[in-house]
Amino acid sequence: MIRVLLPTDFSNNALHAIRYALLLFKEIECTFYLLNTYMPASYAVGSMPNTFSALQMEEIMKENSKRRLDGIEKKIKKEDGNDKHIFKKISAFNFLTNEISKIVKKKKIDYVIMGTQGATGAKEIFLGTQTMYAIKKAKCPLIAVPELARLERPKNILFPTAFEIDLQKNCLNYLKKLCDAHSSQLIFLHVNHGDSLNLSQKEVKEWLHKYFQAFNPQFHFDMNIKLIDAVNLYQEKFKINMLAMVHDQHGFFSNLLFKHAINQFAYHTKVPFLVLPSKIHLSP
Repeated sequence: MIRVLLPTDFSNNALHAIRYALLLFKEIECTFYLLNTYMPASYAVGSMPNTFSALQMEEIMKENSKRRLDGIEKKIKKEDGNDKHIFKKISAFNFLTNEISKIVKKKKIDYVIMGTQGATGAKEIFLGTQTMYAIKKAKCPLIAVPELARLERPKNILFPTAFEIDLQKNCLNYLKKLCDAHSSQLIFLHVNHGDSLNLSQKEVKEWLHKYFQAFNPQFHFDMNIKLIDAVNLYQEKFKINMLAMVHDQHGFFSNLLFKHAINQFAYHTKVPFLVLPSKIHLSP
């Protein structure tokens, strides 16, 4: 049984991400946890006193959260109608990223799937603040779903890599499960500026080829081009419908992710973005 966490702020983007999750695991037995968090802005900045009115406000927000979660559950159950899918609701007085971390550990979540923007997200920003924080703290695979992403299976997955993956970790097993469920083809993309692969990189490349052999992996090398431009180019060339990367804070991905360029890159990315943390503490 796969366990999937679906954070929602009741925006259209969040609902779109939920629908994508239902499609992604259509043929798999899943428990979906619908999560909504709430917290008054005044409490978040530490200025709300512990008064009766404050407690009333919390109770009102709690009831509103539960009521709207009931509405979302009813809506998606009607749309989904899949006997393999079980839905559970969680309404929590907490910061979203803190609650995600808590639930991932407590419920042994396999994947987090969430929209890239909140209800008030700026159109030009692909990775909203909450999504960015969730990626940085995630201890399990996270899929960020753009508002304009098509609801389609990940038949062609683009995996930009510097071949610096720690093969002792188990994060790639989660990607393999998705490939197996959808008969996906993996396309590995390496961008360099004239340097040849060193021995360690060659070993990683060979390992990847063997590990994903059943999915007809392709390896492409490009030179003297920005990674962002290369990703956009290959998305069009191979009709990519999912991006996958390993988030290693000491590797190239961290340099890409936490710079302003990621917003430009992702703004032109209309496909779901799978981020695999380099360290996963749960057994897949």
